[in-house]
Amino acid sequence: MAGFLINDKDDNSDLISLIPYWGARGIIKIQEIPKNNWLSANDTILTRLQMLPDNAPEYEKKMFKGLFGSFDSSTSKDVKVSSLKNTFYTTMAKSRTLLNEKAQPYYEADSKSVKNVNLGMLVVLAIVLFPLVLFIWGLLGAFAVLLTCIVLAFVNVHMVKKNSKGNQVFAELKGFKKFVKVAEENKLKMLLSEDPTYFESTMSYALAFGLFDRWSKKFDALHMAPPSWYSSQGNHHMNMNNFSRSFSGAMSSAQSTMVSAPSSSSSGGGGSSGGGFGGGGGGSW
Repeated sequence: MAGFLINDKDDNSDLISLIPYWGARGIIKIQEIPKNNWLSANDTILTRLQMLPDNAPEYEKKMFKGLFGSFDSSTSKDVKVSSLKNTFYTTMAKSRTLLNEKAQPYYEADSKSVKNVNLGMLVVLAIVLFPLVLFIWGLLGAFAVLLTCIVLAFVNVHMVKKNSKGNQVFAELKGFKKFVKVAEENKLKMLLSEDPTYFESTMSYALAFGLFDRWSKKFDALHMAPPSWYSSQGNHHMNMNNFSRSFSGAMSSAQSTMVSAPSSSSSGGGGSSGGGFGGGGGGSW
């Protein structure tokens, strides 16, 4: 939900960030496997090690069940990301809807309805004015109307208003996002000495912010071992540098696969692909 509260919209990256979140908590493990031929990309295997806790958010349960099936089984289960192509997009769409609902307590109750009404009025306005202005003033005038509607629509998207709880969490997230960008080696060493799993517990947030590569590079020189829940068949001597490249590529490929839809479908994965708490601490997802 970190990415949602930063940009006020449900991105696919918010859901993909659940993968390392589950890995850091021992719920799954991830393995990159070599491509089958020169024309294909590497694949990724997600292995369920245990079930989600009962109090997990509904959007998280939807994703997890979509990947691994029934909740009444405690046995491990492997899923190849490539097997999700052109099928998992419906789960992604439903999970984004549930994520949106989960985020609503952080916003003013009427802000979403006001935004939807304004957007509807803009659409009607564009439909009515565009042909009228085109007829009277020609293409230049019609283009000006279209451009104005686009600008107003962009402003409208950002009209949602957070409540006091939402503003507090937003300030914490904004602070951590800045920290991801500017953190220095000495500060990270101190944080790792206090919590050796600090990188693992924060990488989901960095991924949701769209800053994973920058965040992971800061740990390259700290001589720390990469997360034990991630492995690659093509790399038997995993260090932070090749872990970062391998994991980043695996998540990028997973996102494009999990939102892919058959060409005949009119409803794709949708959403945009954007994307811890406090200046140096963790926090609940």
